[in-house]
Amino acid sequence: MVNYFHILGLEEDANLDEIKAAYRTLAKEYHPDKNKERWAAERFIEVNEAYIFLSDKDRRQSIRRWKFTEEERKRREAVYELWVKQQQQRARARAANLANCKYAKFEQSRLFKTAMVINRFSNYFFIGLGIIVAFLPLLAYRNDVLDPEVEVRPMYDYFLPMLFGLAFTYGVYYFLFVLKTDQDVE
Repeated sequence: MVNYFHILGLEEDANLDEIKAAYRTLAKEYHPDKNKERWAAERFIEVNEAYIFLSDKDRRQSIRRWKFTEEERKRREAVYELWVKQQQQRARARAANLANCKYAKFEQSRLFKTAMVINRFSNYFFIGLGIIVAFLPLLAYRNDVLDPEVEVRPMYDYFLPMLFGLAFTYGVYYFLFVLKTDQDVE
């Protein structure tokens, strides 16, 4: 996080008058009309950003409110790590429970059913996407032929994308439906 107090060269307990004074000093020093160095313009922008942010009383207070001591930060990190470990243990226990149950019961679980719904949706989504990719060039060709102001491009400009879309659709169909049923038979 950007420390706006540091940009203005102030301590974090600085009041509005100190912020204004530091801003005026630095703005005069880094203004591009006064300072011809290439980096001065960027520094001027940083100083203005810091002033705009810190000149708002609520923002200044929010920074101070969220400033933690090193001890508090370590305590919060420890609490977070403990929470993560608990969540991992819960997930592992649930996974172990699913691993110990019969497959027929596993198929009835909410986790499996949700995964299957998402899988079916993605299968049909990609089939639909392939069909769209296959037939959009055909629609473009039809529109170009019907519009007398448009010069019709060579046929391969239309049919190569259409063939690509058909190949994509067949590939999705093959890998999602044909290959899956072949594996189910084995």
